[in-house]
Amino acid sequence: MAGLETLVGGLDFGEGPRWHDGRLWYSDFYQHRVSAVSLDGVRETVLELDDHPSGLGWLPDGRLLVVSMRNKRVLRVEPDGAVVEVGGVELLGSQQARRRAVEPPTWRTRRRGSRG
Repeated sequence: MAGLETLVGGLDFGEGPRWHDGRLWYSDFYQHRVSAVSLDGVRETVLELDDHPSGLGWLPDGRLLVVSMRNKRVLRVEPDGAVVEVGGVELLGSQQARRRAVEPPTWRTRRRGSRG
């Protein structure tokens, strides 16, 4: 059995890891950024916020969705890098808001592990 290797280091509070488009994506709550890292360890900062990014998801067209925790908003990242507010999660508790994910078939947001 092969040994374990560290893929990425230097995280403060990395969370919400998701595999998408051949890379590991995650948000770092205290570094205020969303990053993606390839299997060879090349890290790209995809988004920097003045807020705490958390839950991640993607629309069918590939655009990234990110939960902004303090503002309790859902943000969409456009192909040109522009960030657009698309909704809110202000009625949810912080634990529920951070666990948002985009799932087919209705592409609504719902908590991972819930049945409806």
